[in-house]
Amino acid sequence: MRTKTLILTAVFIGACSDGLGPVPAGTFGLVAGGFHHTCGILGNGTGYCWGLNASLQLGTGAANDRDTLPRAVSGGHAFTQIDPGQFHTCAITTSGDAYCWGSSNDGALGSGIGQITPDPAPVAGGLKFKTIAVGSNHTCGLATSGAAYCWGDNSGGELGQDTALSTVGTPIAVAGGRTYTAITSGDFHVCAIAVGGAAYCWGSDSFGFGALGTGDSAPHNTPNINRKTTSPPRAPKFNFGILSRINSW
Repeated sequence: MRTKTLILTAVFIGACSDGLGPVPAGTFGLVAGGFHHTCGILGNGTGYCWGLNASLQLGTGAANDRDTLPRAVSGGHAFTQIDPGQFHTCAITTSGDAYCWGSSNDGALGSGIGQITPDPAPVAGGLKFKTIAVGSNHTCGLATSGAAYCWGDNSGGELGQDTALSTVGTPIAVAGGRTYTAITSGDFHVCAIAVGGAAYCWGSDSFGFGALGTGDSAPHNTPNINRKTTSPPRAPKFNFGILSRINSW
């Protein structure tokens, strides 16, 4: 097992490979692992990605199927957070703008259904974000207000909204109107911490292991943390300060 995002300081020494030119030296402030690719942010905000690029998830503007050394994300953006998923990657700039790149037939890039781009594309809607969380085929983020928004595949209720739509190509508000301080996406579900420390989860517990923490393995298409009961809802027992995605295989 490994946590998906790691804050660290690491010296990156310039090198040459495959005739693509030198990789600039720099110091990473953040690195995050996806399914088969990895991305990081230098101290100056420049994003770098490496690994599998079959879905253009590296965001370098190139169409090669992989890169074994870090390559700069195109566009010259300064990022504060970056999160790689399976087929796409998203990041937030210093001004709070969200960008995504790669491929998604389900709208996970936030710029419409069936989009594919090797370069960062702005998420539609003009929202300002403070954090972003990428799943397998969906994406969620917290606006600067603390409101949660999701977009992409909704076949398992990943978007947190009681809608019959199976895909949504632009951000929609998560149901409940809560203010959140943190959010994380799994493959097919999402969890977030509300102000006060209560954790809420929604989406599909696709393998039946109880990943939503609701006391059952049923899907929930709106935020829920309490065990199913016929009595009035109970307050969650725990107050959380951080949630983190774990990938295991």
